[in-house]
Amino acid sequence: MTIRREYEYNGNWIEVTEKESDGLFLANIRRTPHGPGSSRRKWTRVDTEIAVYFDFETACAEALAQARQHIDKERDGLREPG
Repeated sequence: MTIRREYEYNGNWIEVTEKESDGLFLANIRRTPHGPGSSRRKWTRVDTEIAVYFDFETACAEALAQARQHIDKERDGLREPG
């Protein structure tokens, strides 16, 4: 069974998908600026460091932290030097 969860962060939707094998968990993440129900919703995969955990909650928390870091870096890179 595949479990997908969505989270909102700074105007981005982050989808975390559980991958389980032999009791180990890996969380894959994708993001989109369009909310649930939007006809323009297209997902972009976010490359993360590979990390395997013994429970999905830890895998999910780590994947979310990496996604937030990616979004923050992207946002900061678009800012004009002040």
